[in-house]
Amino acid sequence: CSIKKQQEVAIPQDHACFEEETYPFGGNSLSLREIPRIERTIERLEEQLNLYQNVTSQSLSDRLAGFESSLRALGKGNLFDQRIQPILDRIGLNQLQVGLQGGFELLPEFGNGTPTVSVAMRDFCDTENPSPFAGRSINNCPVQAYLDLFEVNKLFNEMYRHGRFCHRGSGDYSEEIPGSGCLFRMEDDEDGMSCYLNGPPSLNYNEESGGYKIILRTRGCYRGPVVFNWFDVRGDLNFEIDYTPAVCEGNQFCLTNGVNDWSVTEGTANFSREGGGLFSSIVRRTINKQLQTMLPSEMELPSLPGATPVEFEGRLDMGHGYFGACLRPRQ
Repeated sequence: CSIKKQQEVAIPQDHACFEEETYPFGGNSLSLREIPRIERTIERLEEQLNLYQNVTSQSLSDRLAGFESSLRALGKGNLFDQRIQPILDRIGLNQLQVGLQGGFELLPEFGNGTPTVSVAMRDFCDTENPSPFAGRSINNCPVQAYLDLFEVNKLFNEMYRHGRFCHRGSGDYSEEIPGSGCLFRMEDDEDGMSCYLNGPPSLNYNEESGGYKIILRTRGCYRGPVVFNWFDVRGDLNFEIDYTPAVCEGNQFCLTNGVNDWSVTEGTANFSREGGGLFSSIVRRTINKQLQTMLPSEMELPSLPGATPVEFEGRLDMGHGYFGACLRPRQ
């Protein structure tokens, strides 16, 4: 949006550039004047990468690299070389450290502003102990791909233990050791709402919806320091986020029918989920807003790369402990 503004390209009023969530700089309705300069946008990006230091997202890297030609055409190639290229280098180094060459993105975006979770295929392929679902198949399907959810959850456990799921720290939260454990930011702000994960997330089949549920349990949530820490939450929050996988138009893999719920572990919170008061309403609004960012009615996931000789055929096989998809030679 900043590049379009500097290029003096006409931006329609209903364009995403004017939506409040696109840039956290303006008020409820952004104007062209409030779209920041390119330099300020890059500064904001650098601030985010300082908060989230373990980003490995290939899609983010590709998107940033795609700005190079536009910046050079505007005579701002030095901004790319001096400020964006170091970010690309850092993402590349993070990928090297966790062996992501040839990997893929498992969760394209887990909340607004949080780092993409990327894993390498070898991270959860185990030829010595084959999956109990190895015999499952989709009738007359030329190419089949199955995930064993037990193995995925074992991977989540390892990522939690080593800090790859965390914005800071790793492993279990301890009340005796301040700041210990796996910190998970719910807002992309140093002073925003943060919680410590109470164990790794888990991905499970939801028989009720026929989709899959992500369960996330937290401890020691807080929101501060704001107004002398008055907004300290001190609550243990539990989240359940439900999606139904589907193959959407254009043979794209997507997540549909997003539903969320959250609860507070009894006796842990100094705010009321239903009660009135400024403090309670701020906490509830923050949680609901962040959860809503995860729940578009239809979220299209990164498609298979164009060089891949296969595409999604349309049929899926879903159930307890497994997820399968039928693929076919690319049309």
